[in-house]
Amino acid sequence: MIFPLTEKGRCNVSTRQRPGGLPLLVFAILCFLLLPLKSFSGEADKNDKTYKYEVKKGDTLWDICKEKYNDPLVWPKLWEINPQIENPHWIYPGDEIKIYYEKPGEGEAEKRPFPKLVLNYPISTEINFVSTPEEEANFGIIVAGRIEQKVMLSEGDPVYVEFPDGMDVKIGALYQSFTTLCDVDHPITGERFGNLNKVTGIVEIKEKADTCYIGKVVKSFSELGVGERLRPLPIKISKLTITPGLDHLSGYIVYSETPLIGDHVMVFIDLGRKQGVQVGNYFDIYKEDIIPEREIIGRTTVFPPYKIGELIVLDVQENSATGLVLKSMKEIAPGEMVKLLTKDDLYHMFSGVIGSGI
Repeated sequence: MIFPLTEKGRCNVSTRQRPGGLPLLVFAILCFLLLPLKSFSGEADKNDKTYKYEVKKGDTLWDICKEKYNDPLVWPKLWEINPQIENPHWIYPGDEIKIYYEKPGEGEAEKRPFPKLVLNYPISTEINFVSTPEEEANFGIIVAGRIEQKVMLSEGDPVYVEFPDGMDVKIGALYQSFTTLCDVDHPITGERFGNLNKVTGIVEIKEKADTCYIGKVVKSFSELGVGERLRPLPIKISKLTITPGLDHLSGYIVYSETPLIGDHVMVFIDLGRKQGVQVGNYFDIYKEDIIPEREIIGRTTVFPPYKIGELIVLDVQENSATGLVLKSMKEIAPGEMVKLLTKDDLYHMFSGVIGSGI
C-alpha cells in the first residue's frame, strides 16, 4: 500500500475501520508483532527434548521406560532429570514428571569416535568358557594319539582329529583343546544352558588323512587326553581395550567359578557373538529385589533393578561370553541381570578419564 504524503511530509493513513472495529494500522502492527512470537514458540518446541507425563496407577520408572523406549534399563536417566523424586522406587498416581520424547542415551556421543581406553589386563589363552549345545555341534574331537595310541598326551605328540562333515578346516590352523567340567543350568529358566569347559592345550592341524586330520599338540596347560574337544583358537589380544556396545543388550549371569562373586572373579553370561557381543564390551550388573506378597499391600512388589557391579568381556562364544568382574558394590550371584553399555554410557562413565572435552 502507498500512503500519500500530506503537506507536512507525513503519511496520510486512513482511519477506516475493519469490520471488527479495529483501525487498519493497529491491526497491521499487531499482526507484525505476533509473527516472531509464533516463530519463537515453534523453535522452543523443536529444541525441547522432554515433556510432562502424569503418573498412572501402577507406574514405575522401569515400566515407563519399557513402554516408551522399549528399554527399561534407561530408567536412571529419567530419575536424573526429576530431582523432586527422592526414591526412584516410589512414584505416585497424579505426579507430574519429565520424560524424554526419544530414548535417552542416544545423543552427541554417538557422533564422535570413542577414544582408546586400555585396561592393564592381559588376555590369556587359558580362559574357561561356557558352550551351548548349538555350538558343540561344530566342535572337533581328538580321537586317538598317533604314537602307540597314547591316551594321555603332552606337547609334541601327534594326534588324530575328526571334525563335523562340511566344516572348513585349514592346514596350519590352531585349535584349543578343552575338557568339560560340569553342566550349566540357566538360573532364571531352570533349563540346561550348556557346559563349563576348561582349556587344556593348543593343537595345530598338520595334514589331511583319508577320514580324519593329523594334528600336533603344540601347547599343554594341563593334563590333556583323547576325547577332548577342539574349537578354533581365539584371536590373541595383547591389550584389553574397552569397546562400546552397539545397543542396550540385556541378559543374565548364568554361572561363576566361585560361589561368592566379587572383584576379579570370572563369570559367564548368556549373550554372545550371535547377539552382537565383542571382546572388550563393558556391562553393568543389576540386582532385582522382589518382596513377597504382604498383607498391607496385598501383592508381590518388584522394584526396578539397581546397579551392583561392572564387568568386561574377555572371551566370546556364539551364544555366551566370559567376563571379569571389575567392580562389585555388593555380593553378586548367578541370575543377576547384565546390561551392555553403549558409547553414550561409556562417555558418561569415563568422562573424567577421557577428558573435559566430552
